[in-house]
Amino acid sequence: MEGKKAQEVAKYASVFFLRYRELRDCDKVMRRIEQGEAKIQRRIEIANKLSKKVASFKNPWVTLRIDYGHGAGRGRQYSEENDRFLVCMTNQIGYDRWDELREEVRASWLFRFDWWFRTRTALELQRRVEFLSKLVEKEIDEQEATDEAESRKRRQSGAGRQTPSGRPPNAKRQRR
Repeated sequence: MEGKKAQEVAKYASVFFLRYRELRDCDKVMRRIEQGEAKIQRRIEIANKLSKKVASFKNPWVTLRIDYGHGAGRGRQYSEENDRFLVCMTNQIGYDRWDELREEVRASWLFRFDWWFRTRTALELQRRVEFLSKLVEKEIDEQEATDEAESRKRRQSGAGRQTPSGRPPNAKRQRR
């Protein structure tokens, strides 16, 4: 909270959560707090997925690829270079900082002749990044699911296996 020290906010929060039932519309207030916390958590999840996607490439500013799916296409106006820049820059400056993203697009030398992209508003960039983040989330979730299935399969196949001596493959021999 602006203008308040962390100690003051913590003290207020502790008193608020002890006495919030005294409010006339306490259920409504708590519901709004829960919605706000859910939004914060969602932003953190999206930022983590974008970070994971960017980290999976050695030089993401040049080599990052987005799986647009079969019929989704990348959009009529946005190029793959535009999308790559939006994902990398959002990862760098932070999710939900749309005005700063707009300024970075306008200042980037990569797009000095791309007037269409440079003139996008913060809202238009926000919509595009949200679309791209959904694609990235879907891609990462699918990748994590296949990785989990493969590791589960490896564990199951390794558990039932035995060596010719009748011991499991990683069991130590006992000395007599």
